[in-house]
Amino acid sequence: MSLPYALMPVPRQQFCDGDSVPYAGGTLYFYEAGTSTPKAVYSTSTGNVALGTTVVLDASGYAPAIYLAPGGYKVILKDVDDVAIWTQDNVEDIALTFFDALGEELLLGTTGVTSGYIVLSTDLFVTVNSTGGPNPCVITLPAATGHSQPVCIKNVGTVRCAITPNGGDTIEGVNEQFFINAGATPNWPTVWLMADGASAWWIVASHWLA
Repeated sequence: MSLPYALMPVPRQQFCDGDSVPYAGGTLYFYEAGTSTPKAVYSTSTGNVALGTTVVLDASGYAPAIYLAPGGYKVILKDVDDVAIWTQDNVEDIALTFFDALGEELLLGTTGVTSGYIVLSTDLFVTVNSTGGPNPCVITLPAATGHSQPVCIKNVGTVRCAITPNGGDTIEGVNEQFFINAGATPNWPTVWLMADGASAWWIVASHWLA
């Protein structure tokens, strides 16, 4: 299925009063949404060239192309005499903010676990680097009840991991530990688990378990 084409956004905006007279030399002030903390805007889509936290309009009331960072802004327009004309809060690119937050969330986790560890509800990625054999490194999953995020566990250590269900929860339908063998670069054994939100964890993807 192909995606629909999108309307072209306004590449440059002109700011005028009610009589269509441009606010020549006016200024746009940018703040973090709901605050008085200045927040920068940018002249490039990669965010590598900052315009600063204020943008001066040209003689025709036009602003340059403005790129917003993730998260909301409060924008204040002032005329050339620095008189506030209007304030608009919670201005943002919602899709950009969402995917930026998603990207950050997917990086959340705990790395370098060397001994027994109870996975936090906020952990999405856990790397285990245990060298304390011969016993396996025990990794206990959070309760499946109400858990909606996947958990990835990667073993980069020299001993096995014993992934252990919480209480009466199950892994792949049984209330038993699931073992991940030790590996060697570049093939580190990895499992990706998803909870059913009630009492079970299921392995939805794995790598190099054999």
